[in-house]
Amino acid sequence: MRKVLFASLVLMLLALFCVSCGNESKPVVPPQTSAFAFLRESNTTNLFIPVLGKFVTTGNNTVFTATEVKDPDTGEVVNAHMWSIILSAKGDGVVFDLWGGTVDHPSEQWDIWVGNADGTGLAQVTNDSYEDLMPQFSPDGTKVVFNSYRGCDGNCAEQIIIRNVDGSGEQVLPLPVGTENTWAPTFSPDGTKIAVEIWGYNETLGEFDGIFTMNTDGTNQQMITNPWAEADAWDEMPSFTKDGSKIVFNRVDYSTESRVENVFIMNADGSNVTMLTDNKGYNLDPLILGDMILLNSNRDETASGNSGYEIYRMNLDGSNLTRLTSNALFEGFCIDRYVSEGESAAQHLEHHHIKSMHNR
Repeated sequence: MRKVLFASLVLMLLALFCVSCGNESKPVVPPQTSAFAFLRESNTTNLFIPVLGKFVTTGNNTVFTATEVKDPDTGEVVNAHMWSIILSAKGDGVVFDLWGGTVDHPSEQWDIWVGNADGTGLAQVTNDSYEDLMPQFSPDGTKVVFNSYRGCDGNCAEQIIIRNVDGSGEQVLPLPVGTENTWAPTFSPDGTKIAVEIWGYNETLGEFDGIFTMNTDGTNQQMITNPWAEADAWDEMPSFTKDGSKIVFNRVDYSTESRVENVFIMNADGSNVTMLTDNKGYNLDPLILGDMILLNSNRDETASGNSGYEIYRMNLDGSNLTRLTSNALFEGFCIDRYVSEGESAAQHLEHHHIKSMHNR
C-alpha cells in the first residue's frame, strides 16, 4: 500500500498551495497562505507519513492545518521509508527520496522521485544502486540537485548531482580538494548557484566543515563559513532567501559541555552572520518559505516519550516564532542519516550528530 500512494500526494498539493486574494473592496493586507510538505514519524519503526501542511497568517494570527496523505484505494494513511520531501518553488510539483520504489518499480535502494501537482508525471529521477538523498528542485522546476553516495574509490565522498527531472543529463559537480562528504545542496532562487555543506581537509583550507557556494557547474567554489576551524562545530542545511541575498542555515556546536544547535542567517557572501534562535532546544533544518523561515525544533518538548521535534515558523529576523505542529511523534522536513533499525526519530537525529562528530 505504501508504494502506490504518491499520486494521491501530488493530487493534493495544488489545492494546498495558493495565495488568498482577500477582499478587493477593503484596503487591508490580505491573509497570506503558505503550503509545504513534511514528514511525520509513523508508529511503525523507521517508516514515515507524508503530510501536507498549510498555514494562513492574518496580521499576527496564524492558523495551521495538516493533512496526512492516504492511499486512495484503501483510505489508509501512507507509511513509507522516506528521507525528505519538498515542494517546487511554484508549488506545482513535489520531489522526495524513497526506499523500496513502487509496486510497478520495486527496488532495494534509495532513489529520487518527482511528480506533478495535478497527479501526473510520477517518475524516478534516479534508478541505481547509489544512495541518492536530499533532493531539491531548481527554481524553474526542470532540474533536481541531490546528494549521491557512490562508494569508496579513494574519495569516499557523497557527490553533488544535478539531473533533469526526467533523469537525463546527469552532472557530477567537481568538489573542493580533500572533500570527505557533502550534504543538502540547494539552488539559489535565480538558478545560477548552489549552496551546500562540505567537510574535509586540504593544505589551503585546513580542516573545514561549513557552507560552500558555487556555480551550478561547480566552478567558483567559495567557502563562506567554517566554524570547524575555531571550534567543534559545523554548519548545515543552507537555504536561500527568495531574493538570493541571504542564506539561512543551522549550526551544530559541541564546543560547550552539551550540544547547542541554532538557526542563523547571513549574507550570501558569508558576511554578517546572525543567530536567530536562542539556544533553547535543538533548532535545525531551516527552510525558506516566502518571507518566512520554517524550522524543526524540540524547544518546547513536552510529554514523556515525545520526540519533541515540531515545526515552527518565524520571520527572517527571528521574530514572531510560532509553533505550527503539536504531535507525540517527530515531524520535520528530512530524517537525518545513519539510521539504525529500531531507533526512534529522535534517536536518528542524535545518532547522526554523534557519528558525524566522530567522522570529522
